[in-house]
Amino acid sequence: MTTNVALKAHTNQAKKQVKKIPDYLIRETLDGQPLYYKGYRDVLRKHKTIEDIMPCSTLQATIVYYINRHIIKSPLDDVYYIHTSESGLHLNHGNNLGGDIVLFDKNVLSPDHVNAKFASVSPQIVFEIDIKIDLENMTEYAYIHKKTQKLLDFGVKKVFWITSSTKKIMLAVPNEDWRIIDWDKDIEIEDGVFFNVGKYLEERGIDVSVADSNA
Repeated sequence: MTTNVALKAHTNQAKKQVKKIPDYLIRETLDGQPLYYKGYRDVLRKHKTIEDIMPCSTLQATIVYYINRHIIKSPLDDVYYIHTSESGLHLNHGNNLGGDIVLFDKNVLSPDHVNAKFASVSPQIVFEIDIKIDLENMTEYAYIHKKTQKLLDFGVKKVFWITSSTKKIMLAVPNEDWRIIDWDKDIEIEDGVFFNVGKYLEERGIDVSVADSNA
């Protein structure tokens, strides 16, 4: 009896602790599970503010800038709307995801789908740069795999996941084996438009080992 009472008290305490985490610290929801910004515990402890943990690092921002600018200067700019800054995607109930760079077909993201809510139509291409959530309940591999598969099931045709610590890019497309590519290789986005993250950073004298350690 004593054990049951103690267990119940522990469960109730755990529930109270979960309720204490405010919604504004949630970056994504995956299968109904809230995923919090990396560093959210420091905000709860008042060691940092939400403004301290939400922005991306200079390395991540530089990669986003390069890819975004590269696409805008290509013929793909005539085909796609290019959304950045954690573009929100509402896949279904319990799945609200963010994308670092998201390309929507202009015919799919029609004016009636542009509003103050997350996009409910599927983009064609998604770029993710590193991981900006706290992975307390799953491994990096599990998170990347699960989120990528959710995006493909939603209708995304290509997912590029760029990992600066390994200098690798995972390319995932529906019904094919996912590929791991060195990021200093030319990789096709679509229709003969290629990008090369490693080459871009090297040409600008960016030491990734130093930049990533400060990410």
